Amino acid sequence: MKFSGVQNTTVPAGRYETFAIEISSSELSVQIDPISSTAKGAYGIQNVTYQLHGATYLEQGTCRLIKFNLTSQQTIFYTNGKNATSNEIWERTLIEHQLH
Repeated sequence: MKFSGVQNTTVPAGRYETFAIEISSSELSVQIDPISSTAKGAYGIQNVTYQLHGATYLEQGTCRLIKFNLTSQQTIFYTNGKNATSNEIWERTLIEHQLH
């Protein structure tokens, strides 16, 4: 995590003075015991890796969430030597600001 400073952020709800918090990981790895994860005659999962990158923009003074984005890549390595990769993107953006 890294504090990226104060900046002006424009979203559909307007322009806000925000501070950004960046998140990044080079590689998170989960090791799995292939014997316990394999059904008889099936290939099991040997290892799973994750990479995360994103940022959160919070309004200065209120800490209201203005904008958020996170990209995740997951790779599953199977005991048969093959692998599968999936990518996910999460986003949230303030589109309307209602005063009460």
